[in-house]
Amino acid sequence: MYRILVFFYILYFTFSPARAQDSLLLRDYQFVRQSDPWLTHQNAAALTRFTADNIVEAEASLVKGNGGLVNFDDSRNTLVGNVRAESFYRLSRRVVTFGAISYDNWTGRDMTGSAFMLRRTPFDLVEDSLTNPGHKHRDTYHLVGGVGADIYQGISLGARLDYTAANYAKYKDLRHKNKLMDLQFTLGTYVPVVSWFNIGANYTYHRQTESVDFGTYGKSERVYKTLIDYGAFMGRVEQFGNEGFTDKSREMPLFEDSHGASLQLELTTHHSPLTTHNFALHVSVDASHATGYYGRRSPYTITYTNHERDILRLQGRLTYTHSTSRFTLDVNYASEDLTNHAETFRELTNASGANYYEYYDPVETGTKKWYDFSTLLRAQWGIRGELPTWDLAAGYTRCERRQSAYLYPYYRHQQLTTNTLSIAATRNILTRQGVWSFTLNAAWQKGSGDPYQDGTFTPNSTLNTPHSTFHTQDAFLYREYQYLVAPQYLLGARVKYAFLFPGTRLKTHARLGIDYRKATENYDYTLGSQHTQLSLALGCTF
Repeated sequence: MYRILVFFYILYFTFSPARAQDSLLLRDYQFVRQSDPWLTHQNAAALTRFTADNIVEAEASLVKGNGGLVNFDDSRNTLVGNVRAESFYRLSRRVVTFGAISYDNWTGRDMTGSAFMLRRTPFDLVEDSLTNPGHKHRDTYHLVGGVGADIYQGISLGARLDYTAANYAKYKDLRHKNKLMDLQFTLGTYVPVVSWFNIGANYTYHRQTESVDFGTYGKSERVYKTLIDYGAFMGRVEQFGNEGFTDKSREMPLFEDSHGASLQLELTTHHSPLTTHNFALHVSVDASHATGYYGRRSPYTITYTNHERDILRLQGRLTYTHSTSRFTLDVNYASEDLTNHAETFRELTNASGANYYEYYDPVETGTKKWYDFSTLLRAQWGIRGELPTWDLAAGYTRCERRQSAYLYPYYRHQQLTTNTLSIAATRNILTRQGVWSFTLNAAWQKGSGDPYQDGTFTPNSTLNTPHSTFHTQDAFLYREYQYLVAPQYLLGARVKYAFLFPGTRLKTHARLGIDYRKATENYDYTLGSQHTQLSLALGCTF
């Protein structure tokens, strides 16, 4: 902890301008960050809208999770350590930067399930056994940098780089070691057309690769199998060996890259001389198309699958500000359409005796669709400086997932919907020595849908003995299903104290929190009906 504090001090004295200590207590990084939706958008050109004083927040946190009610790829016993720092900094009258860096150290006990770190993959690699749970560990490094420059009368250009690297491993057979690289680069422009209308646009390139290396410790005669899950835990089983998706002789990458574009519009009355009541409407439309594959693309190695993904996102925020209050309404919608194909090929030998692969028409193995909708109403009033006295928020989230898996002549459909209602209230109390913040939050979640619907494309086929042709992992199927649809509630509380560290201009804070989640009845597959998380954080703002 001493080294972390020294690191924070170095950051402070390197980048922070002198400020009055009494006003520093009235600064809140999250309040500044949420003050303008342009500041958190991928289009870094709009960073030039930043008008507050330079601000940096750094924090180290520890979260301990324990209990059941977990998904098939999660653990009942987790420990997460995180260190992060974020800042908005104006370099000159025309140039503003944003930067963020974080390290996340995650550990889970007695885990099986998926071998991937990524979610929403075109297929999954799932352990075909419940008897090999082991310790899993993940290190994640995240770096974000953005810069916006006013080139002429408010017209700005900007660039943003978002880079993530991660390592993931299971330490019991069947073992796997994963490496993740996720890179997102954005170029954009921002144009204040008139005093009440602004427009922005950007292009985004996204590239990600997760490589998986399967293996065992020493020599073992035991047979290990993996389910190639095309959707809803239906697919085919592969025995671990020298070929296939879990080939132990080579590292297998799941690769994807995409190109996307975004358009942002804003209507505002901020510059109207006729009213002191300010309204602003910000709307963003994002679309991207991605292609990818699993395996290695060369004449002498196998590409096992290829996939396509289309994403559409709509985001809107209505903001009302007046005197010492601010009210916002956020509405977000996203649709994602993913189609996966299995390659068909045969191995041939050329004249020099080298083996190569000839490919034929691919076969569709599954489709996955997600429809996500959320809305959040937030009210902040009694604002002093950049710290609200009260902060109330109420939200609703709806997540719908539709999956279809195909292994001719059979198919499986699944459609699940999860609805969540949430509410949170924070009271900030300013004292002579510091600021106390008390937060209470609650949520209710309930889902709907059937675990699966199986069928056949040929009328003469029978589903009485389906495992002779295709395979399922019923334990994980029902664990995920119950985790998503079980009626459950969450209760949480946090207390935070911020003060000026003696002899410095650091607003230092400590925070304690607890979240308790419980299903309304017991379920057979969720490994329990309740889960508790305890959190501790130390940080500073300057």
